[in-house]
Amino acid sequence: NQCEISLSFEYIENGQGTIDNHILWYFDGATWSILDDTPKTSTVSCSPQGEWTPYSINLPSSANYNPDVRIGFQWVNNDDDIGTDPSIALYNIQLTSEDLEEPTISCVSDINVFLNEDCEAQIPDLTLPPNVIVGDNCTSLSDLLVSQNIPSGTILSGHLSTQLVEVTVTDLAGNMNSCSINVRALDSISPVLECPTLNVPIYANNSCIAELANYSSQLNPVDNCTGFSDLIIIQSPAAGTAISANQVVDFTVIDEAGNQRNCTFTVEFLDTISPSIICPTNQTQEPAAGSCDTLALDYRSMILWSDNCTVSPIDMIFTQTPSPLSIVSGVNSVEISVEDPSGNSSSCFFNLEITTIRKFEYLKSPLFLV
Repeated sequence: NQCEISLSFEYIENGQGTIDNHILWYFDGATWSILDDTPKTSTVSCSPQGEWTPYSINLPSSANYNPDVRIGFQWVNNDDDIGTDPSIALYNIQLTSEDLEEPTISCVSDINVFLNEDCEAQIPDLTLPPNVIVGDNCTSLSDLLVSQNIPSGTILSGHLSTQLVEVTVTDLAGNMNSCSINVRALDSISPVLECPTLNVPIYANNSCIAELANYSSQLNPVDNCTGFSDLIIIQSPAAGTAISANQVVDFTVIDEAGNQRNCTFTVEFLDTISPSIICPTNQTQEPAAGSCDTLALDYRSMILWSDNCTVSPIDMIFTQTPSPLSIVSGVNSVEISVEDPSGNSSSCFFNLEITTIRKFEYLKSPLFLV
């Protein structure tokens, strides 16, 4: 540590003990204090005055870069002519100082900044702790000048873009030291999706299955840094998967930085195909005894039907018009309808004729009596 101001001079001090005495004083801008009570110089080779003797002392650290420093030379003399008056002489007074030591500086090796919605980030102020720690042998921390070669606020654009920034510290003596920090831009924002809030319909075919489509276009995914073509879009179950009932579909969209967002919605399986139905051929019934009408029979069991999704008749609704046991006469058009659980229906028709058998009585006329 060479941060010292040295006071040097040559002097002759003679006299009688402390009665005739030289005291060296120091003023730091606020208070005077004694630096030294200089010793008497030798008179061996130069009597009676004594020899010129070199003297030096380092000033306190409060003298560094302090324009208010004062040095006082105080001579106390009782003026009794003992000890050879005058008893102090000073020559070649000098103040010297030389700070050749560079400041210390320690930088973090890397720092991350995070991209905004426009895929941009700013280089921060790197001149303060904890990014950089500085020190100096002579200059106080408040007087050290710390600067960076790439100004704070400079824009970085794109995930993993980097900028090497040199940070330099300069002390009041002009000594400099520097270190470098690698600033890296990171994307931490997940893609934005428009996840369907309502069920997405899909329609059964004749085999009562449907294949999932690729629904990625419905999500309208966008990202602050990654273009649509570079987004990783994962659909589960995948497009082309055959389903026969409602299906929950999960989407995961991942950008180039690995940020991801999930979306879940339901694909609603819909059956819109009507059942097929074949009616029996035209039917006849005889009227009730002594009447021209009768009660309609139940012909629903005579039809042939099939449905793309329903096998069991228990799950189907069969309707006959006129309904079974209703009174019919003459020729009637009978409609039989079949409806599947999805509400799809079909009908067929046939004629129901109530036959009339006429009986004739042949009466013997009196004209023909024998």
